[in-house]
Amino acid sequence: MKYLIVLVAAVLTGCASTPRAPMASGFSVDQFIAVTLQYHGDTLAGASTYGPTEKKFACERAGESAVVQSKGLLPKGDQLVATCLRIAFGGPLPAGAEPVEPAQIMPLEWITIAVEYDAHGGFVGAQALYTSADVESCHAKNVVKVKSNYADGHVAAGNSLLLYCLPVPSLSDDEGMPT
Repeated sequence: MKYLIVLVAAVLTGCASTPRAPMASGFSVDQFIAVTLQYHGDTLAGASTYGPTEKKFACERAGESAVVQSKGLLPKGDQLVATCLRIAFGGPLPAGAEPVEPAQIMPLEWITIAVEYDAHGGFVGAQALYTSADVESCHAKNVVKVKSNYADGHVAAGNSLLLYCLPVPSLSDDEGMPT
């Protein structure tokens, strides 16, 4: 009986969530980050990130929950919308990356979403950084920002920093939210 208890405890401990172990040739990430955009009229007033989730459905539910819970809490005239950003890459990316999400429509502007993973593929964090008027300036800013974050030590050596250019649709364009 004593051995059975030890065996059950070992199995339960082994099933607990543990950080990803490094693989000989690296790691792969395929997750989703929920991004909420707060509008004041037709102007972007703020953005937040939530996640990551392993499934797109869970990301969509998180975004929908944020939108529903915001009712009555936002300033008059403001509205919250949500989308999911898929994070899929093989790493580590010791020099970072600057992916661009394709725009389905002419966006109002572009927002940079920063996502960081450690050297073993563990999620470190995500946040909205700044907006840009067009995709070219968004990408150019992100190239400089990635290089400076590694050079200044703001991102640990071996970590993967991805700065995504995400299109911000006008609220008058229902088809514009990326999925």
